[in-house]
Amino acid sequence: MAVTGSVSDMMDLEFQGHSDVNFAKGDYAKGEYGNDPIKSPTSIDQDESSRTMGIAGFSANMINCVIGAGVLNLPYSVGKVGYVSGPLLLVFGAAVSLWGLRLFTHVAVRLHEETGNNNLSFGYVAGVVHRYLPLLASFLAVLNCAIMSISYVGTAANYLTEAASQSLSAGEEGSFFTSREFFVILSLILVFPLSLPKKIGILQYTSMVAVLFVLYTTGLVIVYFFKPVEELCSTFLDQKNLTACSGSRCCVSDTSNDCCIGETNAFSSDASNYVKAFPNMATAFCCAAQIFALFNSFQKPTFKRVSGATSLAIFTTVILYLIIALFGYMTYGSNVADNLLSSYPLTTPVAVARGGIAFVLIFSYPLFLHVARDSTIDMILFCVSESRRAVLEDASSKSANILYYSVAIAYVALTVGLAWADISLSVLLNLVGSLCVANLSFTLPGIFYWFIFKDQGMTLLRVTAPLLSIFGLVIMITNIILWIVDGV
Repeated sequence: MAVTGSVSDMMDLEFQGHSDVNFAKGDYAKGEYGNDPIKSPTSIDQDESSRTMGIAGFSANMINCVIGAGVLNLPYSVGKVGYVSGPLLLVFGAAVSLWGLRLFTHVAVRLHEETGNNNLSFGYVAGVVHRYLPLLASFLAVLNCAIMSISYVGTAANYLTEAASQSLSAGEEGSFFTSREFFVILSLILVFPLSLPKKIGILQYTSMVAVLFVLYTTGLVIVYFFKPVEELCSTFLDQKNLTACSGSRCCVSDTSNDCCIGETNAFSSDASNYVKAFPNMATAFCCAAQIFALFNSFQKPTFKRVSGATSLAIFTTVILYLIIALFGYMTYGSNVADNLLSSYPLTTPVAVARGGIAFVLIFSYPLFLHVARDSTIDMILFCVSESRRAVLEDASSKSANILYYSVAIAYVALTVGLAWADISLSVLLNLVGSLCVANLSFTLPGIFYWFIFKDQGMTLLRVTAPLLSIFGLVIMITNIILWIVDGV
């Protein structure tokens, strides 16, 4: 494929007062210093017929990427800052996430229309901007998605084990078929075939099922909000060896502060709560790691259609988040558990919700693994010689297919194996939260848009793009400081 111009050339033209930079149709731009941007075997142009996702499928996949086990922590998080402050922070997080996705969409649509590339990746787009940026962008994507994949399989197995123990009688417990190991194997059986396709169009159907599980859980939260206090606090009463409790908050006695239901507050008087909650709320809607993979499978990927599907996904998630956060918090007040389902009585509907969230995580796994796999291939191709890269870039070659499936199978084996070992991922998860999420969602979209649209001049969107990058760096630094402080 011919090469037509570099970003450094674009910069030179702008400095000379020109604004006639274009990507030639069917070509791709060179990164700074003349290096070609990385093209993985899955980044070779393919026929538009490989795009199988409509708006509903795109939105379902994005919702599945956004909503993970963290949704059950929202009532607890809202409780730390209040039922007014919490929703405001969530809405702000949705707005800035949508801003970053909008910039990514502009970039993806332009590169697709002007280069004909139907398989964009972080490595490819970063290579348009700078020679070495593909390594950094791909590394962030790999670290984020690989660790989340491990975490999701392990958490799903834990949830399914807990759901099984809730649903079975004491005599049935202890069986291999109710053990954590069994549910890790079940997860492997489900995720392996979903992790091999080169595009994620097929995942729209599993994501739609995942959305149904989220809707079920949301309905359960609403139903339990209207339950009698005695039913809400049955577990509390059992723990206290009581048959009845006092007052609307179900306290041990009229004069006791030992209650099942805590106080509710509109705001928090502790400023540190806002500092701790702000980074989490700001990144609660982040799904930027999957944006190019989703774009690559989307039918007729015009800016209007992609931004519309993205907005639909984020707005739907906002509604679901607010319902779960507010109804969950108002049900148990400040005493709500950090996992909302742990606050509820041990009933079959709650066990079903726990199992449903487990399948949400299982169906999210291939969406994360797809990005980790392709970004790893981007990094490999960046490091090999040009002659070897040319062979591996041919998607029809045996070498390219061997590389693709080797990386895919290795990732499935590694992530499921580590989930089986049930090792602590707290340090790695903190690392992902500190370095990856904010930079992928805020810092990189601002950088990509600023450089790729240099020929547009100082438009409002381009002028404000660096502000989003700065915001991402602020979130990253804040997360690192909080991580260090908490560790101390």
